[in-house]
Amino acid sequence: MHSSRRRKGPCPPKRWRLFERPRLLEQRGKTLLLEADPSVNTSNHAALARLVEAIGSPRVRAIFDPGNCLYDPLGETPYPDGYEAIRPFFAHVHIKDAVRAVPESYCVKVGTGQVGYPALLRRLAADGYAGWLSMETHYRLDSHLTEEQMRLPGGAGFSAGGAAATAESVAALKDILQKEGLL
Repeated sequence: MHSSRRRKGPCPPKRWRLFERPRLLEQRGKTLLLEADPSVNTSNHAALARLVEAIGSPRVRAIFDPGNCLYDPLGETPYPDGYEAIRPFFAHVHIKDAVRAVPESYCVKVGTGQVGYPALLRRLAADGYAGWLSMETHYRLDSHLTEEQMRLPGGAGFSAGGAAATAESVAALKDILQKEGLL
């Protein structure tokens, strides 16, 4: 640090700045939702739960994205492990399905992967979840999006086939909800 800019006492780590932000959210009546993703700061829901709990503000909550568990290098299972870890903190749910594979996991039509949506959706209903389910289509009918395409979505390469895959996944989700008596 340049000597003319020295602070009195030690400089707090940059990560502490996040703990100061909830005051701004409270002043503006906003809530910040954080998502677990292996390509960012928390690779799974257990780590995200620890972060949200450490921040300790009702204005900082979580997104539960069970499909992301299947990309987690630590191997978190979407349900029940990921769900139980984040249950006290989530305010929104992303819907996508995937298969954990080597060398690279990949997304599939909702209900055909390893998330286990029938049991998870029954649990969400039993726990009284009344929020949104947002379809997050990283699945394509005839191809797989690469990790790079999912990290930096945009352009024709990312969008190609997205509408058809989304329609198929929405229909599959509705079918699961109907079969489970939830729709």
